[in-house]
Amino acid sequence: VITGLLNQRWTLDTLAELLAGHSFPILNSGDTDKGIGSGAHSHHMDFNAYVAQLTTENPDKTIYLGKCSLADTPLADIPEWLTAEARMGLKTPAAPLNLWLGDAGGKSTLHYDPLDGTLMQLIGEKQITLFPPDQMYNLYPLPLLNHIRYGKRSRCNHSLIDLDQPDTTRYPRLEIARRSQINVTLKEGEILFIPAGWWHEVVRCGNTPVCSINRWWWVTPASRSLRSWSQWRVHLGTILSIPHLAFEALSAVFSKHPRQKLKQLWQKL
Repeated sequence: VITGLLNQRWTLDTLAELLAGHSFPILNSGDTDKGIGSGAHSHHMDFNAYVAQLTTENPDKTIYLGKCSLADTPLADIPEWLTAEARMGLKTPAAPLNLWLGDAGGKSTLHYDPLDGTLMQLIGEKQITLFPPDQMYNLYPLPLLNHIRYGKRSRCNHSLIDLDQPDTTRYPRLEIARRSQINVTLKEGEILFIPAGWWHEVVRCGNTPVCSINRWWWVTPASRSLRSWSQWRVHLGTILSIPHLAFEALSAVFSKHPRQKLKQLWQKL
């Protein structure tokens, strides 16, 4: 956890003002809770309409704005964020900044990423549970071969385990992994660096909407990736997903709204 680099205070009103007129793919949080992650079904919604839905007396808890690229928006080049990344020594981004915004109480299930990641907390708090890469098989990852049938909707870097209600009879090795568990509460203005291959579950805390910005970075030195089975496993899963992704891409091109459909497909990647 890195502190002292982010001092600007953010509110939903500020975000709504800056992102007025922009629309984003909104995920079905029921799918993300099942471990599908950004491979969940999505539909486009105007950002301000989403914020209005999020702040009603009875918000729709089944939708979630997650992994939405901020490229071509006023938030793409916030000086404080870029300065913070530079001061952390991060030089080779693998993706643009992404926005994550949802109601309190939701979560992204236990998974790991094949790239280094930074998570900047703008509004509210997140509780993050982490496990090192060597605990992979004690955390019961989804099978690689699922990618052939489901593409990116069943990812080998996601766990079968629900940490809130773990079935220790079915997944007994979880008790071994628990010995290496790290718990972090990420507060407003803090940044979490998550090395490639580290398992993490992220829960949005409190009673109000929670917002973060993240970015993934190429792993350096490259030898870290070459020696990591975690990374190779994800790459193999992607290769196995190609036929399914190709079919989805063709379906998107010939749909009524090809641009939106292709954006949704890109979000899944």
